[in-house]
Amino acid sequence: KHASSHGCSREARLRHEKMSLGGPKESGFSHLQNERTAGLNPFKAVESYFEKIIASISGMKALLLDSETTAIISMVYTQTKILEKEVFLTGNLHDKHDPDEQDRMTHLKGVIFCRPTRLNVQTIRKELESPRFCEYHLFFSNTLPEDQLQLLADADDRGLVVQVQEFFADFYPINNELFSLNIENSLLQSVPQTRWSQNEKGSFYRTVEGVLASLLAFKKRPAIRFQRASTLCQTLAQELQRRMDMDSQLFD
Repeated sequence: KHASSHGCSREARLRHEKMSLGGPKESGFSHLQNERTAGLNPFKAVESYFEKIIASISGMKALLLDSETTAIISMVYTQTKILEKEVFLTGNLHDKHDPDEQDRMTHLKGVIFCRPTRLNVQTIRKELESPRFCEYHLFFSNTLPEDQLQLLADADDRGLVVQVQEFFADFYPINNELFSLNIENSLLQSVPQTRWSQNEKGSFYRTVEGVLASLLAFKKRPAIRFQRASTLCQTLAQELQRRMDMDSQLFD
């Protein structure tokens, strides 16, 4: 989605960027990759997304990340490489700052890349209410719900948001053939769902979101199969299919 100079207008619907991910590097099991799997490179996918984000904004920039996107980006980009892209400040989105004039850096453009969580959206709203930068470019690592987009539009009464986009880098690229979702105690999801706590529910939906992001990054719409004897596999497969059907335009 792109937002107009008057805020996050609905006409600027988030869209999946068509990107060329390039071929795999020669390491590990790269020699097993053929033409059919050449695009399944998690490292290259995340690297290309981040380069697309930085390249879309000219001039001096400040980069704000959440804890997950900080870890994800650090796996593909060094601090030195980030500095070479005219990023003169890197910080955590949730770091507290003094809203007075001394803390404002109007010579910098604010670039925010984070997961589309309610907490992150709320923090961005507060940032827009007491802006530090001359303009804002918002990037989310997964699909942003419609109601959360509207909340951002309502908070942008100064018209500082230049663009809002989705880039599906919501997984941790370990190398060219392997990625992780970095979910602690994920085996607890195998207990009966009636015994799930909020942690298990959160882990389950984080798994769904991470898998969906990888499919969009690799530009694949798979036929889903699951182990018949596993209730968890069936639940995961059904939720993935439901989400793919709900966001079918992203998988076209």
